[in-house]
Amino acid sequence: MRNAEVKAMIGFKHPNIVSCCEILRHDDVLYMVFELLDMDLYRMMQMRKLNDDPFSHEEIRHIINQIAIALDYVHNHGFFHRDIKPENVLIQNKTTVKLGDFGLVKEIRYPTPFTEYVSTRWYRAPENVLGSRSYNYPVDVFALGCIMAELYTFKPLFPGSSEMD
Repeated sequence: MRNAEVKAMIGFKHPNIVSCCEILRHDDVLYMVFELLDMDLYRMMQMRKLNDDPFSHEEIRHIINQIAIALDYVHNHGFFHRDIKPENVLIQNKTTVKLGDFGLVKEIRYPTPFTEYVSTRWYRAPENVLGSRSYNYPVDVFALGCIMAELYTFKPLFPGSSEMD
């Protein structure tokens, strides 16, 4: 567990970000306890796809808006997520959307270069795919756009089984 993740999770108090309920230390290992939500967006998309039940334009707008609000909060508090993907977007009661899994979070003011690896391949911004080590919060916005396209089509916008793909 990294310092930036702990710092972010302690400081973030927002209705569209998963709440950290408790941080425990046992035998020099830090454990974080988070609120429990119903499912992640990936699972919801799989269920809707199986039932041939596409998302309406209003549902997609509602989901994307809540993720964008969470990202705005994260970015305005000096961090960027770096791993925006459907599995890290959690859903409660089919209406409330919360951003989770801040394991790759970085502070925006953190000195570059950053690692080349960020996020799942299908949601990586072009600068990451091209190996740039100098990037910032726009990588989160790019991933959000990829998710929006996937909500409409039930297919990843940029699928690939390798970096070259």
